[in-house]
Amino acid sequence: MDAPWSTSLGHPSDTCIESEAQDLYSIKDIEWVEINPIEKRAAGRLVPEKEINHSQEIATLLDYLSFYFMITEGIISVYLVKNKL
Repeated sequence: MDAPWSTSLGHPSDTCIESEAQDLYSIKDIEWVEINPIEKRAAGRLVPEKEINHSQEIATLLDYLSFYFMITEGIISVYLVKNKL
């Protein structure tokens, strides 16, 4: 399912995740999260937007947290590991 991009991800309860552009999702239904690591920052009306690539910082953090991820065409896909009870 294609969903609109959001700039934040919230965790309002132990069982749900939400983002600004989407409804609540049950954590058990989420297989992966995609991250666009390019931040676009306005510098002024007459100055072009500045693009900041956060790929390295995000990859370093995901490695540190032991998350499995892939980078494809600049998009970082983070696969969520489910604990079996």
